[in-house]
Amino acid sequence: MSADELALPVPGARADPRQAAVLRYAVGVTIATAVALGVAWPLSYLTPVLTAVLLAPPGRPVPLKVSVGFVLTVAVACLFALIFSAALLPYPVAYTLLIGWLLAVMFYAQGAGAPPILILWLLIAMMVIPVVMLESADLAGFIAGQLVFGAAAAIVFVWLAHGLVPAPPDSPAPATPTAATTESPSTMDNVRDAATSTLVVFPIVMLFTVFQLTEQLLVLIFIALLGQQIRMGAGRQAGYAMIVANVAGGIISIVFYNLLVAVPWFPFLLLLTLLCGLLLGNLLFSEHRYAKLAGSAFTTVLLIIGSTTTSTSEAGGKVVTRVLQIIAAVLYIVIALNLVEKLGLRRRS
Repeated sequence: MSADELALPVPGARADPRQAAVLRYAVGVTIATAVALGVAWPLSYLTPVLTAVLLAPPGRPVPLKVSVGFVLTVAVACLFALIFSAALLPYPVAYTLLIGWLLAVMFYAQGAGAPPILILWLLIAMMVIPVVMLESADLAGFIAGQLVFGAAAAIVFVWLAHGLVPAPPDSPAPATPTAATTESPSTMDNVRDAATSTLVVFPIVMLFTVFQLTEQLLVLIFIALLGQQIRMGAGRQAGYAMIVANVAGGIISIVFYNLLVAVPWFPFLLLLTLLCGLLLGNLLFSEHRYAKLAGSAFTTVLLIIGSTTTSTSEAGGKVVTRVLQIIAAVLYIVIALNLVEKLGLRRRS
């Protein structure tokens, strides 16, 4: 049976490749959610998030060579995080200096052209593994393995989504703000952006390390996600957009969860995920000025619902708690950015 025979029918896709991209986005994330939350391995809720980011605009297929390189890079980064955590955590000054330098290097690499999704996964590895190492070296090793497994699983789900909903033959990529050409920043601007991101994220990393906040890893992961998005814009408008996107995602998550309480059925959870993917994906793959906010909102929904539905106790209370934690994280990022801007370190648009 050929791939074309397995592909889902996309009404009008030949005339409008955007419809195929939206459907692929929703279907791919739903499949990732079904497997990740169905199996519920540790940190499984990160896999649908990574799948969503990989299927977001421009939404092109991930070549085999790039996929293998991505997973291998994540594996090497996780191994490095384990080694450097075990070696330097007993020496706070050396650890502090190295983690600060590593954050700056990763943020600079993103500005220099490294894939944002790779930087995001590297940030999560370098920020989460040392904190878990403080509790248990064995647990840190297990989490590192799960991060590599989650990255590989997301790649498989992306391939599956492109196989089920292929792009129409000889069709251009859907026009989106993400696909638009932008002026590359100068080296000095890139250094300034990297310094800004580091100054914002570094205090949170040290806070989690000093107080060993292993119970709140979702917040640390979300800070990594937000910190990686800092260079997307500058000024108050970017801060307001970040707040609006994540508050909207929090509200959707609360509605989502309450619908699940009314209909506690796993296929219904998947149906809601598909619906959210279609509705938010329709905005994301558009030329609307707020298109990017839809992707951020959906990421928030996936993080909150995924982290709460895989928990077995007080899930309802955790939904509200997660929403409040994420809003607090967003407010911290926005306030910190404004402070950095007042210091004159942040590039103005």
